[in-house]
Amino acid sequence: PQGPDDLRPHFVMTITDLTDLKEKKQAIAEQQDYWHEIFDIQTEGTCIFSLDGTLHDCNDAYAELVGYSKDELLHKGWLELTALEYRQEDQKRLPEIMAGQTVRFEKAYVHKDGHRVPILISYHLLRRHPTWDRDRLVATCVDLTQTKAREDELEQKERELAEQEAYWRTFFETSPAGTVIYDSSGRYHEASPAFCSMTGYSREELLSQFDWKNLFAPSLDVTLGFVSEVNQTTKPITRELIMSHRDGCLVHSLSTSIRLPSRPGEAADRCIAFHVDITELKQKEAELQATMEAQQHAITAIGARLASLAQGDLASPAPQGLQGDLARLADDLAAFIETLRDAVRRVQQSVSDIRNGLQDLTAGNRN
Repeated sequence: PQGPDDLRPHFVMTITDLTDLKEKKQAIAEQQDYWHEIFDIQTEGTCIFSLDGTLHDCNDAYAELVGYSKDELLHKGWLELTALEYRQEDQKRLPEIMAGQTVRFEKAYVHKDGHRVPILISYHLLRRHPTWDRDRLVATCVDLTQTKAREDELEQKERELAEQEAYWRTFFETSPAGTVIYDSSGRYHEASPAFCSMTGYSREELLSQFDWKNLFAPSLDVTLGFVSEVNQTTKPITRELIMSHRDGCLVHSLSTSIRLPSRPGEAADRCIAFHVDITELKQKEAELQATMEAQQHAITAIGARLASLAQGDLASPAPQGLQGDLARLADDLAAFIETLRDAVRRVQQSVSDIRNGLQDLTAGNRN
């Protein structure tokens, strides 16, 4: 109020200290910048949206994930990005999300260029802010593209391995050569039906702590040297060995073995061996040897008789007898040659079986 003699105007000024308020606003702004920076630098795509489909914010990783710019996404409903077959799943999980649960499941987005992006998405309900007119949710997306590619690659490899295993199992079960997998300690780890037939033992007997050293007792020194040589190289080694059949008879085998690549959890000295039964060939060989000796004796006797005739020995048999002996000798020689040819054919077939087996084995090792 003014006095009667004071004609100057007077004012009342109220001063409020806003320093604390300014500092609080500054702190809030800095905190918002801080959290938004964290939001932006996340490697997982993150977005904030409301239930009507409005997208309110997203980070760079989310925009890159779906191929749109942030401005484009703010004018695009988040549900539009979801592949059609997953939209019902989104709607079905909303009650859980609104109840405050964090919900995770796999789905797929449709990229701007049209390809699908497999993701693992996590939904969570945000605490309602006073300025919001409705509830908002946050979604975090992990790109599963590389993971799915690795899974597909692994499935393909598993299929290939299954096919290879089926091939080898068929080869193992049907090969005429007795095939075994063994180690230098004396244990068998696998035995084919042909090998069981060769030895007279069942697969269960051979694999249940059976020591192959007992089986090869008739040629143990040669067998031990053979196994040692196999373990010192990656090339196939072939030797003639002798096994003792369950009934006591001897079985001669042409055996070829090669060291297998080591695998985790397995003995490092595992080897595979192909045993071809050459017992019959050995018998033929003995028969051939006996025939050759008999023919040699016959030739020697005929030579002696021819020498006697040349000396005019009248006590020697008549030439007609000599002609008969020569005819018989010719027949014997023809039979001997045919027997020899048969033996050669058998040896060639056995060698062919071993060669084919080794070629398959070498191809398997390369694979």
